[in-house]
Amino acid sequence: MKVIKYFLIAVGYLVAFIVITFLVAQISDSLISDQQIEQFARYFGVYGIENILDLYFDTSMITSSIIAILIICLCRIYICWRTSTLTK
Repeated sequence: MKVIKYFLIAVGYLVAFIVITFLVAQISDSLISDQQIEQFARYFGVYGIENILDLYFDTSMITSSIIAILIICLCRIYICWRTSTLTK
């Protein structure tokens, strides 16, 4: 029974990670303009549309993943804090 519980918790964290990463990526995509993407690529010395898009996509996914992990960790800390204060 314990294995099933931990499996379901792991699946829940995975689903939360995927959903939060997708949402953060969509929000960041809507806030960043084409000119900003080109300037960002030029800063790193990347030219050519395919290379620029690869750089932007990789950076966007890394940033979104880090933000998603931080949000999940903060929620976990909050839940642990709330449950410890409720039991006292």
